[in-house]
Amino acid sequence: EFTWSYSRDVHRSDTVARLAAEMADELRAVARHCAEPGAGGRTPSDFPLAPLDQDGVDRLVGTGRDVVDLYPLTPTQAGMLVHGMDEPAEGLYVEQITFVMDGVPDARVLAAAWQHVVDRTPVLRTAVVLSGAPVPLQAVRRAVAVPVTEHDWSALAPDTRDAELARLLAEDKARGIDLDRVPLLRVALIRLTPDEVRVVWTFHHALLDGWSVFHVLGDVVAAHAALSRGEEPRLPDRRPFADYAAWLAARDTARAEEHWTGALADLTAPTPLPYDRRPAQGASARSGSWLAEYLDESETDRLAGFARHHRLTLNTVVQGAWALLLSRWSGDRNVCFGTTVSGRPADMPGADTIAGLFITTLPARVTVDGDAPCAAWLRATQDARAEDRRFDHVPLTDLQSVSGLPPGTPLFDSLLVFENYPVGDDTAGAHGVRVRDLDAHESTNYPLTVVILPGSRMGVVVGYDPRYFEESTARSLSAQLVHTLRALVAA
Repeated sequence: EFTWSYSRDVHRSDTVARLAAEMADELRAVARHCAEPGAGGRTPSDFPLAPLDQDGVDRLVGTGRDVVDLYPLTPTQAGMLVHGMDEPAEGLYVEQITFVMDGVPDARVLAAAWQHVVDRTPVLRTAVVLSGAPVPLQAVRRAVAVPVTEHDWSALAPDTRDAELARLLAEDKARGIDLDRVPLLRVALIRLTPDEVRVVWTFHHALLDGWSVFHVLGDVVAAHAALSRGEEPRLPDRRPFADYAAWLAARDTARAEEHWTGALADLTAPTPLPYDRRPAQGASARSGSWLAEYLDESETDRLAGFARHHRLTLNTVVQGAWALLLSRWSGDRNVCFGTTVSGRPADMPGADTIAGLFITTLPARVTVDGDAPCAAWLRATQDARAEDRRFDHVPLTDLQSVSGLPPGTPLFDSLLVFENYPVGDDTAGAHGVRVRDLDAHESTNYPLTVVILPGSRMGVVVGYDPRYFEESTARSLSAQLVHTLRALVAA
């Protein structure tokens, strides 16, 4: 509705009426033009986070409407891209998650649920743009079809199923994922019984972290339940991952660089590990072989009680044990190892609900003081890590540049991961299905990785590169970590 006001001393009413009618005609013409097939066009203002001029927009987007957003990779995504290019044949960062869903009589409904979730989750419709752009960008497509394959193994014996699953996972891993082609995911649905389906979900880690994986799975389960009832799914509202990219772009890095310069300036070499075969300078690494050991329930309870009594997190206790071992192995009082943090900003409303890759890796500098009381030393370690997390938005490449390391030298060779994801059978059970036998197949680009699985029986999972460690050595290192955790509590 347009209201025209005018002075009768200046204009006649028919003049203003004609002007108003002509404006309305022009607006209708614009609307008709925009509705024509092939009409459209984008400008740099449509993609404010992407450093593109009009030629760049025309080159990458054209006049079509398929691309709905363009923005830079986050630092963690960019790091994965670089490491993945170093070992393209190894399938680094190609993640595989497999699990069994009970209560799925029709696999086509489950496939439709996956499609529905992808339709409403921008990060799952994202590809990476490398050529023709001044920096690597991620492009969100308007519509993407989820590749779903179906298999029927209901007539196979259990041992045959296990062999077939191993073969399928190996072949799927070998296929890899083309980062420039959407979607960066695919799903296989394997019929086991009239009511059970095994799901194999393959995706590139640049899309999602562990927290987001279970957001997506929760949405798929909810969508499946609604579609099974013949209803339109009503899923939780989630902010797009682009909002996080915008948050990153607005960060002031000066204070962060000051913090990390103070923490890393005296670091002149990565803390050495007890290798069987030391990697050559600049050689790649990959924690692709895994060993698992679980504490029993009473040991786990004692460890958790020790942490509570001394006002510590369980993660801090494990980090202290790992730092102690690194110091003993290397003979250095000052050690450095990698830790993963959620990366979800506390000052960004709704960050916990966003599907995307937030998790990031930070260096942990720890001084092992043999004369310090254990609990006080652990609390100091905990305080230092909390201060590090205030500046967790700085990419590792920038941290390397403020350290005392020679160019191209990694900050650390071991990574400690404490997993704590919002997942459980309760979410699926609320929708009439049960998710069980969940297993994730992944690797990291470090020679040695420790993954801690909290629960009633805490798991210690050690990943190692068999090019540099014998299996017996890896088992020994794992046993030493478990022994150190027990000894901390006992003492």
